[in-house]
Amino acid sequence: MVVLQLDDEQVIELVNQLSNEKQLQLYKLLIKKRRDRWIELSNIGQTGARRAASDRGLVWDLLTEDAREDFVNELVHEDRVCA
Repeated sequence: MVVLQLDDEQVIELVNQLSNEKQLQLYKLLIKKRRDRWIELSNIGQTGARRAASDRGLVWDLLTEDAREDFVNELVHEDRVCA
């Protein structure tokens, strides 16, 4: 079997030459390959969010989606000094 040596830009150019249907098929394949890792990272993030909420006297599972977003935003910016 012959092995082609392509750089990243060449691979991207080849993908761009695929039909939309084949690009979608490739996209689904790539997503499927990374799905398990994404789920693992998502679970780690949820565990961390629950712990951070609990440390601050909140119950993550009882927060609304808006309250969760506000909470995470506060966490991300809590060490930032505002002028």
